[in-house]
Amino acid sequence: MDRHTIGDEAKAEIHYLAEELWNLMASDGVITSFFVDHCIDGAWYWDLENPEHEWMSPSFWTTLGYDPATKPHLASAWQDIINGDDLTLAVENLNKHLADPDQAYDQEVRYRHANGSTVWIRCRGIAFRDHSGKPLRMLGVHTDITRLKEKEAELTEALHRVEAQEAELELLINSVPAKIFYKDDQNIILRANKAAADSLNTTVDALKGADTYELFPEVAAKYHTDDLEVINSNEPKLGIIETYVPENGDRGWLQTDKIPATLPDGSKRLLAIATDITEFKLTQEKLDARNRSLKDFASIAAHDLQAPLRQASMFADMFQLQLKKADIALPDGAAQSLELMLSSMTHMREMVKALNDMSRLEASDIQREDTDLNAVVAKAIELCDLHLADGEGEVRIQGEMPVVRANSALMVQVFQNLISNACKYAKSKPLFIDISASFSPHNLCHVISVRDNGVGIPEDRAEAIFEPFERLANSAGTEGSGIGLALCRRIAETLDGTLSINTSYTAGACFVLSLPAVGEK
Repeated sequence: MDRHTIGDEAKAEIHYLAEELWNLMASDGVITSFFVDHCIDGAWYWDLENPEHEWMSPSFWTTLGYDPATKPHLASAWQDIINGDDLTLAVENLNKHLADPDQAYDQEVRYRHANGSTVWIRCRGIAFRDHSGKPLRMLGVHTDITRLKEKEAELTEALHRVEAQEAELELLINSVPAKIFYKDDQNIILRANKAAADSLNTTVDALKGADTYELFPEVAAKYHTDDLEVINSNEPKLGIIETYVPENGDRGWLQTDKIPATLPDGSKRLLAIATDITEFKLTQEKLDARNRSLKDFASIAAHDLQAPLRQASMFADMFQLQLKKADIALPDGAAQSLELMLSSMTHMREMVKALNDMSRLEASDIQREDTDLNAVVAKAIELCDLHLADGEGEVRIQGEMPVVRANSALMVQVFQNLISNACKYAKSKPLFIDISASFSPHNLCHVISVRDNGVGIPEDRAEAIFEPFERLANSAGTEGSGIGLALCRRIAETLDGTLSINTSYTAGACFVLSLPAVGEK
């Protein structure tokens, strides 16, 4: 029989094995039951002339969690447990199929399981008709698709989460002021943010799939070569400074980080994050020009001041010598004034020299080397020998000094200044100066402490003393230019270190010097 008519018109087209199987099923109920029970999750056969009568296979009910023995072969039995909306749809589709054999009866419906849960069933059926086309019977099969629908729901939920994450990521990257490009190894832009799109006068969507060779025909090849270098090395390249000339013709600067990535399928990707630093570079150029101007001014001023100071000192010395040759004794007040004048000019020369030294101190001009602070401190002690002898001072080195990345001559100058300062501001004799070192693993630097038992430094002056020409309140009559500690801090900072006061130390003054360890910047 075919799907339209109860008869044997189509038998000539049936394969002999199929015909043999149909005959076995017709004559042997065991074979028919095997097909019904094991090939499908339920079957039903409906008398359309007596619609209340419908046979349902045992598996029809067991799939839904019911005992087949308790269920009558009536259409109302299943209509009581089907979802109401799905029943309405099922009736509509049934009527369409009964009216038109070419309208398939195939739908997904929900049944209430005996335990109260929902069972999703794919229900398919075919009407058998007489020779006039009138539907007489209908055969249907059920397929339990509950697991499939659960997985479908899980996938839908996962898709919604991905879409939410995608929207969140989109919002995030579009909020970043830097230009972000995500490209493949063929220089095709797979994704970009709003800042990148705005810089090219286009949209984010328009950039997806765009070829860099079409966007930047003049520089695309260079960009591609640089990108491939990073991709093939599989190492990120950070802080790349590049210039560009946009449509308005004004030169600009970009600082770009390029980060390679390899996807699980082996595809190569590159994340490029470019920050426009034009304003920063222009400001830096202005500051550099101003610093050069100030440096030149300080150097010229120091040079020009030296000449009159030397002349004044020379005339004062000549005047003093002529008085001595003429055996002329000045009154006490005049002699004292002359000595004070000579001392002031000497002090002024020292200040001018220190100011000149400070103005010339540039990080780019300093040769860095592995510097053994044991030798540095020993040399500084030797140079301060007279100061130490006057104050009955003793430098006590506690343990081995480290090797740091610095400059030996400048380090000698720093320690010489710190030791001589301790001698100048000794409170009593004997003077003790303790020098110790420790390593800071957090900052990867060596920390050197220089402590004395002198007058100490008030906490509110802990920063002021590092300013040029700033001196302690009790420094009257103490020699010095007032620029030594400022120069020491400048040296420390130029060498990527720091110099400060430990204000918690109250037995005198404690200077703390930190310097990069060997191997660090």
